[in-house]
Amino acid sequence: MDRAGQDRLVDLPAGDEENNITMEVRAVHPLFANEETGWAAVRVRTEDGERLTAVGPLLGVQDGDTLQLTGRWKNHERFGRQFDVQSWVHVSPKTTEGLVAFLATGRLPGVGPVLARRLVDTFGMEVLDILDNHPERLRSVPGIGKRTAKKIAKAWEDLRGIQQIMVFLLGHGIPPGVAAKAHRRYGARALAVVRENPYRLADEVFGVGFRTADRVGHSLGIPDDAPERLQAGILYTLREAAGEGHVFLPASLLLERAATLLETPPDALPPRLAELERRGRVITEGDGDDRAVYLPRLHEAETTVAVRLLRIHRAPAPVITRHPDRAVSWYEKRSGLELDPTQRHALTSALTEKILIVTGGPGTGKTTLVRGLTSILQAKNLSVELAAPTGRAAKRLAEATGFKARTIHRLLEYTPASHSFARSED
Repeated sequence: MDRAGQDRLVDLPAGDEENNITMEVRAVHPLFANEETGWAAVRVRTEDGERLTAVGPLLGVQDGDTLQLTGRWKNHERFGRQFDVQSWVHVSPKTTEGLVAFLATGRLPGVGPVLARRLVDTFGMEVLDILDNHPERLRSVPGIGKRTAKKIAKAWEDLRGIQQIMVFLLGHGIPPGVAAKAHRRYGARALAVVRENPYRLADEVFGVGFRTADRVGHSLGIPDDAPERLQAGILYTLREAAGEGHVFLPASLLLERAATLLETPPDALPPRLAELERRGRVITEGDGDDRAVYLPRLHEAETTVAVRLLRIHRAPAPVITRHPDRAVSWYEKRSGLELDPTQRHALTSALTEKILIVTGGPGTGKTTLVRGLTSILQAKNLSVELAAPTGRAAKRLAEATGFKARTIHRLLEYTPASHSFARSED
């Protein structure tokens, strides 16, 4: 520090704001960390004793860590000059005194300066290897019992887990947020899981797509025709289709799309689809090339909806009108509109059926149908509730009909804290 008690700003090492440079530093104090994105700000000290702020994918860095940082300088409009880290590796202490200082920083429960010294006296420069690979030997250190050894081993495993997956994925050009998500999903096993099958990232980690997992797979030398890659591509294709509103895809279309994504011959995929079906990862209905292929959760959702619609259809309900044609004619006269035969049939059905699904493009009369139905129900002094999936859709529905409309969640009185509805079939 200078005489004013403030950290001095270091002179720019070799390099500039345009070119990456590499420096070795020791972490002094983590300032901020975002576990969702993997981004962190850490105060560090250079080998010359100067202090600076490093920012970037530094989640998991602890006080006392020695790091080799690669990045470039940048000027933050609020916090001034910072070192923007692009990648980093953990550097093990090179001396026994460095190891004692490293272990005594409070990163391990119950390990202060005295116990850190005993660890190094017992294992020497091999102490980190003991922690990594032979934690059961910790009990040979005076003052470390079974319970303390277990706590130390667990804390070390968690610490190494986030650091290892962060460094590994950064080395493959994968954003730090993916590493943070992988660590939350797999814990200390994250690196081993990703090394064994990086395509599990796309399958099991929310927000990680096939293309990201495929980049890791290619970096690890996994062949393009590897079964795990082809299966992951098929599942990704189904998820993409779900995002477009499709509950399933015909098998022929699914394999065609997946072959394009994977850049692989289509005839390589049927065995992989069959394997997914055997494992319950997809569900099919029908036979042949046009059989429907579902993701299990969407098949369950569609089946559940079908069962509940049948229950509604079979349940007794009051008759709205015994003369639906007269009601429709009344609406035409009142509104000055002349409905075409299709619109009349739809409105008549809405007055006589318990469930009605109306589809059609813009200008085909869907709004006219809803307006006519609500007008007839109001004239018969019946209560009307209008609901839509989103707030914007509910607003448009209200403007079109003149009736109050709400979101489905609001209508059913959804409670976010308990993920439940106050109004349900019960």
